[in-house]
Amino acid sequence: MRALTVLNPWAWAILHGKDVENRGWPVPGWRLDELAIHAGARSGWDDGGEFSPLVQSAWIGYLGPVSAMSRFTGTRNVELYRDSPLITHSAVVAVAEGVSCHHATDCQQDWQPAGCSAWGVSGQFHWSWKVLHVLATPVPCRGYQKLWTVPDEVERAIRAQLEAHHG
Repeated sequence: MRALTVLNPWAWAILHGKDVENRGWPVPGWRLDELAIHAGARSGWDDGGEFSPLVQSAWIGYLGPVSAMSRFTGTRNVELYRDSPLITHSAVVAVAEGVSCHHATDCQQDWQPAGCSAWGVSGQFHWSWKVLHVLATPVPCRGYQKLWTVPDEVERAIRAQLEAHHG
């Protein structure tokens, strides 16, 4: 199984509606049957993602406004930041099926000026998927740059969750 490490909070956003991953390079062969989504290490936090209006909107949509009582923590909602207890680091958090890829210029047409997704960035390759399986229990492991192969024991743990969930 191949994997892609995504910095947080972008990895968190994938679990909560981000349907396109932007990269400067295409998916090899423009399609992968499956791809493990790995949430990067705490040290790899992307400040730009923290202040992204799309990420902020997904965060508030998931937790509710900061002033509201959280159904998840039983206290006032936590703010989005690197050490939030709701952000997973250094683990495979999901598996994407049917990953395809196109360049931003291919989806920004007159009839679709915003592109294929609000998450798509101009000038980048848009990696998208048909199905996203969020793992109930993230599988800890080290991540790497570019595409990398998941260690056998990590893949077994991922597949066990997918089988238990889908029978």
